[in-house]
Amino acid sequence: MSTSEYDLAGTRQAEGLWFSKDPLVVLRAEDTVFRVSGGILSARSTVFRDMLALPQPSPSVEDTIDGCTVVRLPDSATEVESFLRAIFDSNFFMPPPALVDFDVVIGVLRLAHKYDVEYLFRRALSHLDHLYPIHLDKCSRVHQQFDPDDHIPIADRTVSAIVALRAASQVGATWMLPMIYYTITCWSDFERVDLRAATNMSSDEKFLCLAAQTKFVRENLTSYQFLGELPHRDCTTIKCPGKIAYYRHVVEHWSSHCLDANPLRPSLIYLQHHDDCELCRKLLVAADDDLAIKQRKFWEQLPDMFALPGWDELREMRGTVMEEASVES
Repeated sequence: MSTSEYDLAGTRQAEGLWFSKDPLVVLRAEDTVFRVSGGILSARSTVFRDMLALPQPSPSVEDTIDGCTVVRLPDSATEVESFLRAIFDSNFFMPPPALVDFDVVIGVLRLAHKYDVEYLFRRALSHLDHLYPIHLDKCSRVHQQFDPDDHIPIADRTVSAIVALRAASQVGATWMLPMIYYTITCWSDFERVDLRAATNMSSDEKFLCLAAQTKFVRENLTSYQFLGELPHRDCTTIKCPGKIAYYRHVVEHWSSHCLDANPLRPSLIYLQHHDDCELCRKLLVAADDDLAIKQRKFWEQLPDMFALPGWDELREMRGTVMEEASVES
């Protein structure tokens, strides 16, 4: 039965899902071309919907490929490819914890925001949330250079964080900035990244991180002073002096590798349990409790160190953008 023979009386055309025609469109980014469904692209992106709805001038031969009009995009070919694959291949960019490449997340984040594809934009943000969380109890991965369990493998924490800083700032994901700044501040010295020479950071951003490093180191100066009180003066256990010496060695290792600029790292209690001497163990537990209080206080002050709103306001921002009531990741 042809369309002309079909009785449409009493039916409703579903908004956004009724195309008069579904032409192919060719997109060009740098030296790469993509031929995709204009109808599907318009259904996903309001920007492309409006763009493709505009009357097109009579194309020249140079403006068409196989009869399809070429739309030139000012974006990188790599990011456009990731963005289009996320739209047209449902398995390419799955919600977390699906394994995904960091560069893909950034590319989809930028272009989903630019071309108004909301579900992909929120999905990309939810991936980055795992790297730059807004809750203290979820920031343990910041302490590791390589995390085999992370669904976004990161080879270089500092360089990736600088890329994330640019992207998050561009799309208004302000709530991620405290942990992005924190990551840059912690890892730049360890990874031998010269922040003063970083080309993707403004002078103000560099100053914030360099000033914060001093505060981070100062914060750690008193964190492990309790080691000077160990072993306990009444301790008679033979193993304790050796274990305490090990703890001191770990702290010295952190310091020599510039890891002393990481105030939120796990305490020594988590690195090795001390259960040989009850007297020494009590001192360690008390020190651990004290460190947890200091870290919580430091965490609450973290946004202010980088001239950002407080955590409550940042979480409210995130909730608005991510539409917390939505089930879509």
